[in-house]
Amino acid sequence: MPGDRPVVTPLYMSGPAGLGSRIKYLREQRGVNRYGLAKALGLKKSGWSLIKRWETNMGHPSYWYLLELARFFGMSLDDLCDFHPGDRDE
Repeated sequence: MPGDRPVVTPLYMSGPAGLGSRIKYLREQRGVNRYGLAKALGLKKSGWSLIKRWETNMGHPSYWYLLELARFFGMSLDDLCDFHPGDRDE
């Protein structure tokens, strides 16, 4: 119907396997452990547990951390979240 708001999928659920699996895959491809990623993001020593929460979809990164993750992995935010609007079914 005209005027209806589009359904928006939360970023942490985007893509076939979810954002958590994508973060884990990209981290492992880089050969970095959770502690190393946490350190690169400026998190404290116990930040690896936050990375674990993201990777297991028990939580999701804030917008700021999404941007930092995209920078760390050298990709756009859309690529990090596996978001491709043109691929969606209408």
